[in-house]
Amino acid sequence: VGIALAFGCGWGWTGLLNIAITRVWSGRVASVTGVMQSGLFGGSVAGPLVFAAVADQTGYLDAWLVAAAALAVAASSVAVAGRCVGASAADPQPLSRPVG
Repeated sequence: VGIALAFGCGWGWTGLLNIAITRVWSGRVASVTGVMQSGLFGGSVAGPLVFAAVADQTGYLDAWLVAAAALAVAASSVAVAGRCVGASAADPQPLSRPVG
């Protein structure tokens, strides 16, 4: 039960992110989610490897500091991307309701 819950909490947010992407870039859903998924899976491969390498070389404190710095860079990148997108991200079109 714990594994299923952890998996759902860890990966379930990507579904919400895909919904947000669909609402904002409804004309380019496939290309935008492809870019997002590439970054997501690239980070899920590189992150643990970099963390382990830093922890092995300098210790866990430095590894967690590198992880925190990477998170700060990622958060800043999202903020900059949001500003670049402009008002379209702030006022997405409502999702259509299914018929039936």
